[in-house]
Amino acid sequence: MEPGGEITDENIPFGKAQIMKEGTDCTIVGIAGSVNLSLSAAIELEKEGISAEVINP
Repeated sequence: MEPGGEITDENIPFGKAQIMKEGTDCTIVGIAGSVNLSLSAAIELEKEGISAEVINP
């Protein structure tokens, strides 16, 4: 999986988050410009056997 998930202009309801990548071990919160960096971190964690969810609140 390459970083660069689709970021849209859709409105996410208050109190909800857009799930950019599913994961089961931890959650990384990427806001605005840091979403791609967060996705890259999740990919690196996968190489170590850690499944990270990435959300964009």
